[in-house]
Amino acid sequence: LLDDDAVQADLRKRFAGKKAHFLFSWLGAQQFLSTLPATLYLSIASSLRIRAFGMQQNIVVAGDTPRHLVLVLTGKVGVVRAQSETGQILRVLGYGNFLALEDVLQRKQAEFSYVALEASTMLVIPAGRC
Repeated sequence: LLDDDAVQADLRKRFAGKKAHFLFSWLGAQQFLSTLPATLYLSIASSLRIRAFGMQQNIVVAGDTPRHLVLVLTGKVGVVRAQSETGQILRVLGYGNFLALEDVLQRKQAEFSYVALEASTMLVIPAGRC
């Protein structure tokens, strides 16, 4: 799909004036999107958003039902157990990792919280488009 001139023109338009790493990170998400039928791809692509999170900002909160599929483009995200009062980080996620994927797909409450450990950028897709 990236070979399509219209798609490339749309990407240039969407990312005009933005740092190049956003574009390259977004293109990395193509591995996920390239397996979809063209009509579904275009529907999802039109609703994609890139969102920046500051250090220590919550991205997904345990107990909430995630409404977006979130893919890490830049930065590091800590996975924190819901019951943890100390905020102990169980795992660190980075580029190419989805947050709370199982929870989004099963439409259930998130078991873990996901917190930006540094300034981070996410590709956000509304769950209704997944």
